[in-house]
Amino acid sequence: MTIHFEAALARGFTTVRDCGGAETFLKSEMLKGTLNGPRLITCGHAISQTGGHGDLRSGDLPASAFESCSCHYGQVGVVADGVSECYKAAREFRRGADFIKIMGGGGVASPTDKISNNQFCDDEISALVNVANCYHTYVTAHAYTPEAIQKCIKLGVKGIEHGNLLDERSAELMAEQNCYLTQLW
Repeated sequence: MTIHFEAALARGFTTVRDCGGAETFLKSEMLKGTLNGPRLITCGHAISQTGGHGDLRSGDLPASAFESCSCHYGQVGVVADGVSECYKAAREFRRGADFIKIMGGGGVASPTDKISNNQFCDDEISALVNVANCYHTYVTAHAYTPEAIQKCIKLGVKGIEHGNLLDERSAELMAEQNCYLTQLW
């Protein structure tokens, strides 16, 4: 990990935004000077629904098989279902997150969902946005399809990660709502 941070800094990157997985202790070590790297802006774990893009558990076992451990925490995401669990997962800001990332739609690397699937119900996304608003920050969403992008934006999400299937109407809505797009090449 250290070599990646130093390499980013050597290439001139003074700030890096991480959308899932970088823990707060990395920022702390950089501030102390014990780790050399760019300033980190992080979300901690991305938030996914059961069976969503951030739920990397095998579909062979029921979700109840994981209730007695923290197996629902992956390197990138945490699973939250229902409004109360979404509030609780989003409030992990206590660990030093700068923003919230949710899985707003399916993905190509998901073990149990399709890229065309929407993630979370409207009330769950609204709960996540409410927490971000309380912390004076924003929610960004993993979303590929116009349907997922538009749903997230209409519910107050301010960033779209990927957006590979973005259409003209979605782009117009993003502009109207001051929503940004981040694409990886």
